[in-house]
Amino acid sequence: MQVGDIVEFDGERAIVQQMNDTFAEIKYTNYSNLNQVVPTKELKLLDSLSTCTIKVGSRIRFKGEKHFWKVRARDNRFLICVWRHFYTICDLQEGIRGKDNYIDAVYDYIDCLEIELREALYRLNLEEPTLLKDCKNLDDDIGDKWLKEINCFSQVSETQQWIDDIKISHRNYVPLIIEEIK
Repeated sequence: MQVGDIVEFDGERAIVQQMNDTFAEIKYTNYSNLNQVVPTKELKLLDSLSTCTIKVGSRIRFKGEKHFWKVRARDNRFLICVWRHFYTICDLQEGIRGKDNYIDAVYDYIDCLEIELREALYRLNLEEPTLLKDCKNLDDDIGDKWLKEINCFSQVSETQQWIDDIKISHRNYVPLIIEEIK
């Protein structure tokens, strides 16, 4: 068992947030946002999402749905999945999925380029809006793209340019329960 795994405790589904040899901090996936520290020996492993079983191109089916979503992008924490003209962003750490927090989606997640998907994953991992000059571990090609956009569309110097973070909408998220992976 490891951080990110989906477990059952007292009949409720939860995600492992932190753990050591004897105890695990779990977060319930039933909208309660309740965290609890419990003995690891009392947890039943349901799904191991932190393993490499879900890859870009995999198809996943969520609980209560008949169709499969295609994984377009992935990092250690987030999945970006599409089905027909819809998208969902999965947060493996928080155990939720939903749309981003913008009225109109920041990206056309269905048809966007691979560099834009990597850019979206980077912005999902930002804790708050960040100055471009303070962005850490930024791919050179994404940084170059942002600098070109700033130079073309903005009168603000790159040292004062903010990169907005992306979050999963707190109004429209649902628990992340994956039933099948292909």
